[in-house]
Amino acid sequence: MVQTLNPFIAVTLPNSIDRHQYLNAKYYENNGCCWLLEQENFNINNLFNLVIENIKNKNKLENIRENMKKNYNKNVYINIENEIKEFI
Repeated sequence: MVQTLNPFIAVTLPNSIDRHQYLNAKYYENNGCCWLLEQENFNINNLFNLVIENIKNKNKLENIRENMKKNYNKNVYINIENEIKEFI
């Protein structure tokens, strides 16, 4: 099975506990894997401009796709299980 990695737009909820949604999305944004739009600043114009910018600049989309490949960890579940085992 081939894993497909697709860039994404993260729209984070401002009221999530400990801002975990924002922090998770910010991690991926900092690694060049997504675009981040906070819900409190979200509007149709911001979304439209983001989409148009990426239609015009195909390299940007391809760069994000490549960054996702670099940051992809196929052993993520094994790593989580090992971390839990160390904790208990």
